[in-house]
Amino acid sequence: MKSSSANQPPEDVDPRIPIRLLAPAIAQGVVIAGAGIVLFFAPTTGHDIWGWQLTPFNTRFLGAIYLAALVDFVALAAVRRWIPARLVMPMDLLFMSVVLVVSLAYVDRFDWGRPVTWAWFGIFAFVPVYAAWFLWRFRPLWPVGPGPSGGRLRWLLTATALPLAGYGLGLLAAPSAVTGFWPWTIDSFQGRIYSAIFLTLALASALAARAAARVELLALGLTCVVLGALEPIGLLVVDADVDKVDWSRAGTWAWLAIFAAMLVYGLVLSGAGLRQESALPEAALA
Repeated sequence: MKSSSANQPPEDVDPRIPIRLLAPAIAQGVVIAGAGIVLFFAPTTGHDIWGWQLTPFNTRFLGAIYLAALVDFVALAAVRRWIPARLVMPMDLLFMSVVLVVSLAYVDRFDWGRPVTWAWFGIFAFVPVYAAWFLWRFRPLWPVGPGPSGGRLRWLLTATALPLAGYGLGLLAAPSAVTGFWPWTIDSFQGRIYSAIFLTLALASALAARAAARVELLALGLTCVVLGALEPIGLLVVDADVDKVDWSRAGTWAWLAIFAAMLVYGLVLSGAGLRQESALPEAALA
């Protein structure tokens, strides 16, 4: 394999991706930004235009998910290389596929008189096809490099992927049961929609345990930081208006602990990314 500088892996390992191939993903990032900003910072508007009825808590919860996802699309658009596309595109494929299947199963929940409903199904039908094609297009590059430097980081990524996957599957199989401790009531539709974020983070952690460059650790880490910070903030802001959260319940604090742990996890990954000296582990450049 060709040699490389300390800060740039060889072109045959990490090719630059033509903008035309990333255009759909960049457009998706713009849509995600708009949805996240509206749902989290202008929830009344989000409630009025959304494709199904949202409660105040669900509105900001969804907004935080979109804003967290935006981190990965910003990284992809800024770098425009296989690394971090090899992490972001599988995440996109899984998230959009899960949400599409759930949406089709609960199609009666949507208000078909609202344009956003038609846009929702159009986007969620197109993106999995695009993401699958993209990954097939770059399939010769799989796999690239060993896991991240240091066994402890690889262990952390793997150990975190397991409970995330387990909880995501639980949300799909029995959403009411596994959200019974949440600070507000979650119906089966919302619970199954939310399963996508946990499953996607589980996949990302598993992929990063296999191979992770600096930008990928930073992207995944900051995604978890944003999600872990904004979800409790959204809860506090909404409860300040509606005063419906029972702060004496152990379940409320367990819910907060989940996102506090996600925040800490994200900070650890981000710190590991900042400390990583080269774009790929040195063994991958030999």
